[in-house]
Amino acid sequence: MCDRIEQDWNTLRTAIGEYYMNRTFLDKQKVHANHALYHDTSNGRETPSEYIICKLELLQFVYNYTDRELIDEIMEGAPSYWNSIITPHLFQELQEF
Repeated sequence: MCDRIEQDWNTLRTAIGEYYMNRTFLDKQKVHANHALYHDTSNGRETPSEYIICKLELLQFVYNYTDRELIDEIMEGAPSYWNSIITPHLFQELQEF
């Protein structure tokens, strides 16, 4: 087993990823991504842009969402008054958002 893993960096990296990035790890990351909110207790000084970028990265790490789904999930953790300012229902692509 060790001989196979130690063939090159790619096989070693894959083995490490498989060991540490298992189902339990991914489930915890999904919970973290789903519960990330704007200005939550750990990010009291977060800007709106920082929130959007962070939430987007968290979601893209664990899900294979469409642009529309990503926009909806990002807005789920944002204050409700953002909907009247940003009007997310008008955006179909992430770059527009």
